[in-house]
Amino acid sequence: MLSRGGRSVFRVEYDRHVDGIHDLDHFHDGAFVEAMGPVDDGETGPGSVLGQYLAGLDFPGDMRSLSAFLTLVGRITGRFIDSGWLTEIRALYRIPDDAWR
Repeated sequence: MLSRGGRSVFRVEYDRHVDGIHDLDHFHDGAFVEAMGPVDDGETGPGSVLGQYLAGLDFPGDMRSLSAFLTLVGRITGRFIDSGWLTEIRALYRIPDDAWR
């Protein structure tokens, strides 16, 4: 699916009307690797990809966690959400739930 071929995919869902923010999920090469919840204390297990990028991030609640998740993914990918990213024209792709692996 999306993460096959040695690629990584990061997924975070936010639903402001129902559950708020969900976990940040990490998939790599077709398999689920790890997840971090919106109120985690920043502790990760051995071999965590996310753990090495957590320095200075704060996870106290939904909106701050969403910002921390996006910052974390930006640190990993080297591409942060900034005004340039927001103004780029791109296609909208709807990804089926079973395609994340």
